[in-house]
Amino acid sequence: MMAIRTHAELTNFELKNVMIHGESNLSDFWLKYAGHIKLNLFENKIPADSSQTDQVFELPINEFDAQNNQIKRNFKQLVRADEFPSIFIQFKEEFCKSEEHIEKHKKGYVQIQIGGIKRLVEVQCQAEKVSKTERLYKGLASIKLTDFGLIPPNKFFGLVQVKDTILITFEVLVRSS
Repeated sequence: MMAIRTHAELTNFELKNVMIHGESNLSDFWLKYAGHIKLNLFENKIPADSSQTDQVFELPINEFDAQNNQIKRNFKQLVRADEFPSIFIQFKEEFCKSEEHIEKHKKGYVQIQIGGIKRLVEVQCQAEKVSKTERLYKGLASIKLTDFGLIPPNKFFGLVQVKDTILITFEVLVRSS
């Protein structure tokens, strides 16, 4: 039987160091989430298929930093930030189960919502035990922009073309009571 988790237990799940890495035919680029990552609890914005034991994080697009302002403007345009101002990352309860013998590498799944489109994405995780009650999961997800209905931008009449695959890296700190 699955135990119901309390609000206090849910706040012990911390998402941090979220970065988006991409490349074009000319160079690599990155965006880093610089805002406060909000655990999106019991709000109307939670995707309809989430349960109270899922962890849903909201990352407003305006709070991403980039290596330059043009990349940030292009990113906001790409994800239609005026219509969909946030990215949502949803972790199912089983993503970070408390385990007696933690695996060093594992696969997990998260649901990512970008531009109003949700997809279940495979994540490669490296786990480490930080303390008796804390575990740190470092995740890497490879996604295709076209899977989210996003067309990789090209600039200067096609001279600069962004590749379809981007990488999202993040860390999840799980504290158990």
